[in-house]
Amino acid sequence: MDMLRDTKLPGHPKFSNTKHDEAAYYSACQTHRSIRLFDRACVGENPETAWTVFLCYDTDEYNSDITKFHEGGWGMLRERISPAAQKVVGLAAEADIEDVMLCDLPGILSFPGLPPETEMPPGNKGKAKLKKLYRKAAPNKAYHSGERAKGLISHLDMAEIRPLAPVPLGEIDRAVVSG
Repeated sequence: MDMLRDTKLPGHPKFSNTKHDEAAYYSACQTHRSIRLFDRACVGENPETAWTVFLCYDTDEYNSDITKFHEGGWGMLRERISPAAQKVVGLAAEADIEDVMLCDLPGILSFPGLPPETEMPPGNKGKAKLKKLYRKAAPNKAYHSGERAKGLISHLDMAEIRPLAPVPLGEIDRAVVSG
């Protein structure tokens, strides 16, 4: 399924890299820690690697101003990692991760054991749709975002998600392939 899930960067469990050891992906929540982690766990342990760094941020709205992700802590992060990174790519997500996961509805349905003919619940937000699907499968089992997602993720097919995702996943593919 997803080659990123199966391989880990030596020395740090939070970083994954491809079988080509050319690109790493990390979502920066606390930029000062991300800088130190990148310097120590990535560049420090693998100085010969041509790093492509993906900075992922949630815009919450389709018309959000993304220039804020080039200022403040994000600007400092970009500036500090740029000398060691071959390329820094910003991935602005107009959707929650649940919206991305729901691009593979058959995979989502298979996890809680719902029949393949189950329809997508109505609504605008993926998180609300996923909660409805969980309730349909087992009224006493709730979906909690960010908690114990490994089982659900193992049912997803990136080949299904990639062309439909509201996130430019092609940027990651290009970095991995050209790496």
